[in-house]
Amino acid sequence: HTVNEKVRKKTITSFAIYNPIVCDAFTQLHKRFTSKEEQKLLVYYFVMASMYDDFFDHHEMSVETIEKLTFLGDAYMPKTLDEMLIQSIHRYLLARVNNKTDYLSLFEHMFTAQKDSLLQFNADIDTETLLSITHRKGGYAVLMCYYYLQVVGSEAEKKCWYLLGTIIQMINDLFDTFKDSRGGIYTFANHSDSVIDIKTAYN
Repeated sequence: HTVNEKVRKKTITSFAIYNPIVCDAFTQLHKRFTSKEEQKLLVYYFVMASMYDDFFDHHEMSVETIEKLTFLGDAYMPKTLDEMLIQSIHRYLLARVNNKTDYLSLFEHMFTAQKDSLLQFNADIDTETLLSITHRKGGYAVLMCYYYLQVVGSEAEKKCWYLLGTIIQMINDLFDTFKDSRGGIYTFANHSDSVIDIKTAYN
């Protein structure tokens, strides 16, 4: 089963940005660059993350179905080829991470952030909630990359992964202001009344 063109392009873009700029930067703290095996795991992750984004952003399946697909493991029977692919990638990655307990806990946090992001279709959402979703969605998504690397990072490193993810998500929201506004998606960027408010959000 091959992924659709949108997912393929998003995966290529994500890998082209994150591997040399983010992942290699952190592995160099451990005196090396990412290995071929680590890069393969990252590619699989970006495919999975891109497909999850489509499931949520385009309401391609219910939240309940996504949750079952994510956390029931082999007890869930895939109904489509996309579901089968997601399940296979998730199983493949889980078998190769070192700390499975922390990884699955992080996966739950990331899922919750994605689920909460559906609130961004509500015009009455408040700024505090928007920022919380933005930070968690971006922070957890980038922190996931750490677990595909064969390094033992300090808590300070993990915090850096998370904070970098929050910044990247905020930058993405700024670039996507026009698209999100037309799509009825509220972000901290198009929900702000002024540039000063946006600057304050970064502080």
